[in-house]
Amino acid sequence: MMKIETCTLSDLFNDPRYEEVCQHYRQEAGHLDLKGIVDKDKYSFLAQNGLLLCARAVSDGKLVGIMAIVMCPSLHNSKDVANVDTLYLEPEHRGHGLQFLRHAIKMAREFGASGIRFSAPAGSRTEQLFDRLFQRSDVTYYKSLED
Repeated sequence: MMKIETCTLSDLFNDPRYEEVCQHYRQEAGHLDLKGIVDKDKYSFLAQNGLLLCARAVSDGKLVGIMAIVMCPSLHNSKDVANVDTLYLEPEHRGHGLQFLRHAIKMAREFGASGIRFSAPAGSRTEQLFDRLFQRSDVTYYKSLED
């Protein structure tokens, strides 16, 4: 049985499987040149300023999924929007993905966000799922500035 729960950043960072789950997530990330290590100082800054929401998925007492939502002001309409920065479930638990998405929406709503943004690697199964569940809004493009 998988359990999804809101947690603190410390709960995630202190979990013995956190680094391993992050490594799996990086291997699946869409941007090849953005697969660096987690910047714990930036995460901590956001959390200390009330701009970060975290959740985890646990199965049989073991971390199997992570979620990080960054709250951002929408400067054009004075409303806060939740941006799902990290959303990862280990492959054997992806049958619970919809439950994980619903938890993200619930967390953002409880925080007072006026909307929530999800992103997915182009062409991925996640993109196909989001196309079925949500309204496509903006298309994101990426250019490395390190070349």
